[in-house]
Amino acid sequence: MNFNATNLEWKTTFRKSKILSWAAPTTNKGAINLFAVGRLTSENLAEPLANYGYEPVYRVNLILEQDVAVALQKIMENGPLKDESSLVHYPLTSRTVTLSAKLKTLRKDAPSLGENDPFPFLFDGRNIGKNHETVLETFPPHLLVMGNILAAEMNICSYSIDNADGTPARMGYTLSLRNIYFLGNDDVSLSLANSLTPPKRQGDDLISPRKNRLAGQLVVFSDDED
Repeated sequence: MNFNATNLEWKTTFRKSKILSWAAPTTNKGAINLFAVGRLTSENLAEPLANYGYEPVYRVNLILEQDVAVALQKIMENGPLKDESSLVHYPLTSRTVTLSAKLKTLRKDAPSLGENDPFPFLFDGRNIGKNHETVLETFPPHLLVMGNILAAEMNICSYSIDNADGTPARMGYTLSLRNIYFLGNDDVSLSLANSLTPPKRQGDDLISPRKNRLAGQLVVFSDDED
């Protein structure tokens, strides 16, 4: 997760929300997709949960390697809320990170997704490797067990919600879940982390299966610049 800061900026998405994005619009447009590999501790991926009146949301909690957890923390600490209150919420406690995706957001890519449906972008990633081609297949969330090694693709977003009088009610960061890949059940699977890290240079690209999301389609993961 080493980035050249001159290539990055926090772009406003709506209201006071900002998302970590590429600065130059000519090559990598839009948000930066980060990848992290970790151990599963808990999840609700079989169907989204709606708590405290909020919209249905999928969540997954992972234990990360220490260096990855530190890198994520540093990115957020230097984000748009760095000069705000000490009450900023971070989706990271020690090495445990929470990633989430709202049902209504996922419907942009999966229009027919319902409130009783499983998370649609969970794939079997055991054959994924750098410079390899593989056929991704969907992976059923009911087969997940605690301790599974997963790779998660995410965006980092800030949020600030005000009270009726305009004073901040709460603010913080979210790790917006995009895709999940089941890698296996042991530490050997962590060797795939180097194949799924974010691009080192702005021109690098990692093709997201959101554009090729049907099971059985060919998806290429590559650091080559074509």
